[in-house]
Amino acid sequence: MVALFSIGFGSFKTHSNALIAQGANPTPQDMLFTVTGNIIDHSPGKITLSSGQNMEFDVQYDSKTEIQHQDGSPAKDSELKVGIEIQVKGLLTEAGDIIAKKIVIQANAGTSKK
Repeated sequence: MVALFSIGFGSFKTHSNALIAQGANPTPQDMLFTVTGNIIDHSPGKITLSSGQNMEFDVQYDSKTEIQHQDGSPAKDSELKVGIEIQVKGLLTEAGDIIAKKIVIQANAGTSKK
């Protein structure tokens, strides 16, 4: 299985004064972040995701995180298992972790919907 690697940045909100003070660089807490990869470790509320090329991300999620299948149907956190491919959209923290707002189980993940 080949892990897809995509990193995207979305829009962010900040005051123009903050950009001037930071040399026009937004703080990491303000950055929306998207990554696709395989789950290599999972514990309640936390996933470790490998996006290939030795890049790993710790992903935090909770009951407010939207979890769904690629076709848009709802999914449960119990479907997040080691080895499956997911896409995570969330906030990138200063520590390099991702606070997930949305997790999408990819169609080729081989999970069955229950």
